[in-house]
Amino acid sequence: LSLNYHYRNRVYYLSLAFGFGAAACFLGLTLLGKLLHYLLWNYGCCLCCSCCKDQQPPKIKKLTKVVDSIETYRIQQLEKLRENYNLQSQRIRDNYTLQMEKVRDNYNYQIKSLKEMKNLGS
Repeated sequence: LSLNYHYRNRVYYLSLAFGFGAAACFLGLTLLGKLLHYLLWNYGCCLCCSCCKDQQPPKIKKLTKVVDSIETYRIQQLEKLRENYNLQSQRIRDNYTLQMEKVRDNYNYQIKSLKEMKNLGS
């Protein structure tokens, strides 16, 4: 008695071909869905309909928000920098004024001491 493997091999190869074909179809549909998602996410539905021709695509809206937030942050940092600069400038001016008063007082004290020494010496 001998077995006929021809039918079994044919079913095996057909099932392999069907499996690879189904996997390829699933991959193709998935890639097509991702392409559609990418196009709608980046460009909106403005490519295929006239309902929102005057609106910006979603990606441009997000980029605009990011640029606006960066600009706001830059303005805040510049204001902080300007405020810190003004505070330090005022502190330096106050310190200069205080030191000049001390120098003036010391100079006046030395002049007074020299006059007293001169009066005592004569």
